[in-house]
Amino acid sequence: MLLSAFPNGEYDFLTFEYRNHGNSEKEYHSTILPDKSYSTYGSLECADLLGAIDFVKSQYQDIGLYGLSKGGAAIQTSYLKSNPSDNIGAMFLDSPAIFLYLFKILRDAVLWLLQI
Repeated sequence: MLLSAFPNGEYDFLTFEYRNHGNSEKEYHSTILPDKSYSTYGSLECADLLGAIDFVKSQYQDIGLYGLSKGGAAIQTSYLKSNPSDNIGAMFLDSPAIFLYLFKILRDAVLWLLQI
């Protein structure tokens, strides 16, 4: 959808799927969630984004990030963990997931209760 807004090739884009999303390999191993349909709303997905940033910055000097919903949450978390050398010059957060830490606290509480 976003790529079609730039049909003349003014910009280069890298798109990818976060872990446990789409056709990516399901890497989360859990006895609590055996179907592996696990999302951390950006907490772990930020590692995927930081890896993508490392790849892109080897070829480009300036980097802009776009994230929708959970992707926006991953961008926020990644930005806090990034280095100035990552050259993140712009971030566009489209309806980013909010209350990330509240969600994490609630999720951890539910997972703890399931283990009792």
